[in-house]
Amino acid sequence: ENGRLMRDFYWREDMDGTDWGKVLDRHRPSVERVRTFDDLVDILWETVGELNTSHAYVQPPPAKGKPVQGLLGADFEPDADGARIVRILPGESSDPEARSPLRAAGVDAQLGDVIVSIDGQAVDRRGVGPLLVGAADTVVEVTLRRGGTSRRVAVIPTASETPLRYQAWVASRIAYVEEASGGRLGYLHVPDMMATGWAQFHRGLDLAMSHEGLVADMRYNGGGHTSQLIIERLSRRII
Repeated sequence: ENGRLMRDFYWREDMDGTDWGKVLDRHRPSVERVRTFDDLVDILWETVGELNTSHAYVQPPPAKGKPVQGLLGADFEPDADGARIVRILPGESSDPEARSPLRAAGVDAQLGDVIVSIDGQAVDRRGVGPLLVGAADTVVEVTLRRGGTSRRVAVIPTASETPLRYQAWVASRIAYVEEASGGRLGYLHVPDMMATGWAQFHRGLDLAMSHEGLVADMRYNGGGHTSQLIIERLSRRII
């Protein structure tokens, strides 16, 4: 249905030189592997992306009134007693959306801890996900086991790990540029040219500008209207 709508309403009859039928045929087998709604949206994004057209998106409907999956901002591996924590995203205190549930005060989760139950329900081989359906931004009781000791803590799962994982990625790029340049270059990533990108730009500007030079990374930029402001700011000379 999405493919037909794009074909019928695309701004150019020749689909900008793209063989739309072949594009759909190439991506259609992936539909058989879809397990979640997010999987389907990802495939639709990839399909539309074949047109190389600016401002062409696939936006799922808002989840009004629907239970929102809770997420803990961490990576896990299966354990005989539950789900073992192998990575905890650190969060970014200057970004309210990038809060890390397992880093909250009083939780004190650590790498190697095993989540054995959530709200009294044991974590099985499926992991923590099924026990956090509808738990976003609500308080849940998590039982952590460290060695032979277990304790119960209150955790508020987040509705999205995207800000958390984004900030962790930016931090990794800052560290990479610092190491690769021998400390001579700073790094900035600008995710879009709107309010969020403007805020992210200033979040790391002072640190980046304290170096001899800097890498301004615009990959994956979502566009907007602040590009001139960013160029003006980067062009300033430090006196």
